[in-house]
Amino acid sequence: MGKVFFGVPQELALKLRDAFGLDTFVETGTYKAATASWAGTHFKQVYTVEGYLDYFQRSSRAHAAEKNIEFILGDSRVELPRVLAKLDKPALIWLDAHWWGDSMMSAGGPGECPLREELSAIQDSNTKHFILIDDLHCFKGELNKGAVRELWPTVKEVHQRILAAFPDYFVVDYEDVIIGVPPEARPIVEDYMRFPGLRFLVPTSNKYAGLMNPFSYLFNKYISPRLTVDVLRYDVRPPKLPANFQNTSIGDQKNYSWTSGLAAYLKRPDVPRHFIMLLEDYWIGASVDLEKVEALFKYAQAHPEVAKIDLSGDRTKFPHKDYPEIAGIELVEAEQNAAFRASIQAAIWSRDYLREICAKGSWTPWQFEKHGAQNDGSVILGTKEPLIPYVNAVGGEGKNPGAYDHKKIPAEMWDELIGARMVA
Repeated sequence: MGKVFFGVPQELALKLRDAFGLDTFVETGTYKAATASWAGTHFKQVYTVEGYLDYFQRSSRAHAAEKNIEFILGDSRVELPRVLAKLDKPALIWLDAHWWGDSMMSAGGPGECPLREELSAIQDSNTKHFILIDDLHCFKGELNKGAVRELWPTVKEVHQRILAAFPDYFVVDYEDVIIGVPPEARPIVEDYMRFPGLRFLVPTSNKYAGLMNPFSYLFNKYISPRLTVDVLRYDVRPPKLPANFQNTSIGDQKNYSWTSGLAAYLKRPDVPRHFIMLLEDYWIGASVDLEKVEALFKYAQAHPEVAKIDLSGDRTKFPHKDYPEIAGIELVEAEQNAAFRASIQAAIWSRDYLREICAKGSWTPWQFEKHGAQNDGSVILGTKEPLIPYVNAVGGEGKNPGAYDHKKIPAEMWDELIGARMVA
């Protein structure tokens, strides 16, 4: 059957939500409401249709407190048109209502797979909804025993039906999902397919939150405006940021040290196992080769013994030994006694490893860098050449917020930021 993933592609769903202002999520096939509950925390309104009475009753009771989720009992062939008739703007639609080998435990209705009728309902709505269809493998013919193949559209037919309704749509298969979106969403989907796992974290503080404006401008210019950046802040909200920057407050800064604040964030269930941590005063200064970054990111994900991969070239300045190349990228491994093994310059981090370091002490960033990873047995790698080139725009170990270091900031960068009203 190959590689099969279960559930809505959350990262893509959120990127589409943010880029196009989608506040409604529609689902057919509730099952145990895992997807509906997730959507309820990220969308203003959720409609979920379930045809099997037992699943409907269990899910609607278990999630009765989630008032923005409307649970609907019925055949999606009938109920989906009714839901779509309520909407006056595009929604994200997740179609997953087909049966899994026992028609009575799915919709109990005729046809096993309601996808043809669901797509017709979307076409009849005359609205350019964003369509995600689960279980691509089923439409390739990989069906459970007892299924009637003729009742299931082929992948080719699904594509044709979407394009018949919306000729300009971008329709593509990725992992176990068929994706059909308006043409303006194509770049987001293509970026997601190329770099699906890349996540960025930028911790900031009350006094440095204002640096997020120039940082975000340069990030989107030199990395991508379509990759998600999580901004970890305290009680001061950064200035208005681009749509791909999401900020999370962990509370009043006076209640936290740098490490305890970061640890509080890392306990959240939605924090990915790996991410790239950047600093708000280290401004990206040149284009970043995301394919190389992605190759190292996937390597870190596949090798749990690797705690961190520095992307700044900094590890070559301290005791190290050569490490085998990855995708043609020359690497070194930091010696156990090397200084600043826990440097917080641009790097891919294991969430669990970072959590372990934060538990060692109530430290400032500079104490963290100096003491956090000394002789701890972890494998810390680094690139020989910087993959994320940067400018250290503000120095002084956190004591000089707003005091830009013009000896390091190129004049052309500064002029551009002034012109874009990112700095004053």
